Amino acid sequence: MKTTRKKLAMLCSLTLMLCLLPTAAMAGSEMYTANESNEESEDFYQELTELINSQNVAGRHAQAAADDSFRSARLIAFAENELDPSLFDTLACLYDGSGMWVIQFWTPGEARAAQQRLAGMGISSQPDVCVTCEVQTEDEDVGQMAAQTAGHLSWGVADGHFDSFISKYGTTFTGSGTVAVVDSGVDASHPFMSGKVLQGYDFIDGDTNAFDEYFHGTLVASVVVDCTANAPVKILPVRIFDRSGRGYSSTIATGIKYSADHGADVINLSLGGEHDEASDHAIQYAINRGAVVTIAAGNESDNTANYCPSHMTNPGAVVVASGNSNHQKAKHSNYGSSVDLMAPGVGIKGAAPGNKYRTEGGTSLAAPHAAAAAILLDLAWGKALSPAELEQKLYSATTSGTRVNNYYGYGFLDMAKASVPVFTSRPVPVPDHPPIPVAQATYHIEAYCGKVVEVADSKTGDKANAQIWALSARNLGCQRFEIKPSGNGYAIVAVHSGKALDVADGSSKSGTNIWQWHLNQTPAQTWTFEDAGDGYVYIRSGLGTYMDVSGNKTANGTNLIAYQFNGGNNQKFKLVTYGQQRLGEAISAEPGTYHIEAYCGKIVEVADSKTGDRANVQLWALSSRNLGCQKWQIATTSNGYVLKAVHSGKAMDVADGSAKSGTNVWQWHLNQTPAQTWTFEDAGGGYVYIKSGLGTYLTVKGGGTANGTNVVSCAFDGSNAQRFKLTKIG
Repeated sequence: MKTTRKKLAMLCSLTLMLCLLPTAAMAGSEMYTANESNEESEDFYQELTELINSQNVAGRHAQAAADDSFRSARLIAFAENELDPSLFDTLACLYDGSGMWVIQFWTPGEARAAQQRLAGMGISSQPDVCVTCEVQTEDEDVGQMAAQTAGHLSWGVADGHFDSFISKYGTTFTGSGTVAVVDSGVDASHPFMSGKVLQGYDFIDGDTNAFDEYFHGTLVASVVVDCTANAPVKILPVRIFDRSGRGYSSTIATGIKYSADHGADVINLSLGGEHDEASDHAIQYAINRGAVVTIAAGNESDNTANYCPSHMTNPGAVVVASGNSNHQKAKHSNYGSSVDLMAPGVGIKGAAPGNKYRTEGGTSLAAPHAAAAAILLDLAWGKALSPAELEQKLYSATTSGTRVNNYYGYGFLDMAKASVPVFTSRPVPVPDHPPIPVAQATYHIEAYCGKVVEVADSKTGDKANAQIWALSARNLGCQRFEIKPSGNGYAIVAVHSGKALDVADGSSKSGTNIWQWHLNQTPAQTWTFEDAGDGYVYIRSGLGTYMDVSGNKTANGTNLIAYQFNGGNNQKFKLVTYGQQRLGEAISAEPGTYHIEAYCGKIVEVADSKTGDRANVQLWALSSRNLGCQKWQIATTSNGYVLKAVHSGKAMDVADGSAKSGTNVWQWHLNQTPAQTWTFEDAGGGYVYIKSGLGTYLTVKGGGTANGTNVVSCAFDGSNAQRFKLTKIG
């Protein structure tokens, strides 16, 4: 069993690390953008954990009233634009890169006053409150528990016809599925969970060992495992509740976002509380990233409108009420217009830490039944549905299929009623593009979303999965492939390993993984190329299936699979000859005056035509007024180029000369330091990467497209947010 390690962060070290920075711009906080590396995201997770666990922070609010919502002396603020910590006397200010700020004050009173001040600035915020994980203690309802089916713990498996669904449709499943359980962690060593649990994250201790020191998360996760026992489904454990079943709003919201960013197809939230904007934001973030979120309705026998997150009605958020084996509403279950369906939640047996088992009830255990149903439907539909579409399919998997009332939603969960694609009669699109020749050379294989195909983790052995990832500046061999004639087509050989891309086990089944395998010229690793238009190709295996980005997702680490032809963007790839896209090699720019156009079409400018030092650089639509703040004079220096704003004569500069990813870019008087020395690298298609002398790259913050979006300096990630076009105007 894991022993909790409380990571202590002393006030002075937090202050020095997070606050004692210049007052202009957002330099007072750790900054994280959506395009930053996993390593830097881990830094944010660690710092949030240290802040919350700090003995000093705890001591400063220990005397506050137990019912004081500001007891933590901490605010969560919601702002896409920058916050200046110097506006407040703060202990720490952290930014998660997606609009959420965690601000630690010295006292609850200061936090309360700051919330009012932020409101006056038009910035929404809330106190970071403690949320308790509660389990319903059953009374007369437990008598309605059905008998467990042999081999299963929950009576809901048989009642919901899960096994028969998997038996009938499992052969048509596409790839594998991941269900994130955002809870108190999971005991992955439990025999019932064997081989079903991925590495996750522990937001209580700040590490990747998300062991359950309470019981709730293991119990919830075991319901998902129970319902999907014979399906390719794994659990992503995210620990946000401590050994007492308590956690903070900031940690819960971050755990939800972590799940979405780490490939969860479904996220289960068996938790509740009062209205919490942080959770609402995080859930919508997850939905926008392609995840369905299943939510426990709550155990107060009250209206869900009074609780969070069960009040949510956003498409893709599925609120689950609890019922017994007679399909009657459990006495504890909440109800309301947000309730989408009812699932087993009375007398549910599941796994508990320490190789134990226990029987509990509540909507906490109804929700994972729905999560299991959602992931199975996702697999059955080829992982091609949006969260809103998948929610509609989940409605079909109920006893009614149409909305009944505010107690049952669309009815009691029943996979026997689920709407599934009819693979035997569904017409399969036939490509009408003949094969085209490809020159033998080394290529980057770029997916339609802009990520490139690579062998996962640069592994060199057989069976290493192929996936997509942002193009690395480190010239990785696992992202380069030699395409050469082989048999009746071509072999695609990874440069780092010398092994060929291969359809796993030579299977022609749609959804089969693509991995690398020693070269053998079988149909599984013989590929042809077909014109897909606009410079893209379809890549067809000798088995008749096509290279495909699983679920049409865009996240780093998304698997590459072989699938029947559908002509979608997920099957379109671009072959970029290595050498035409050479990172790290500067290209020249002719001195002159330029517009610097971001990939989204907006122009880089100095905000509000300001002429002083520290005026931010941002995006804006090109003005018809011929503004000097939107024009940049590019001139050579000894080590590169300087970019001077025409209206002010001052140079584009990385704030404070910081190499920290996410640092603002502003204008500053000319001094030819590395912070204002820039070079240009070919990004393909007429675009360039603009690299500072500090080694970081000019980046549109968060990949935004709105007027006023800040331009920052980040570690290289190869995304469109780092691509710019130089248009000479004088």
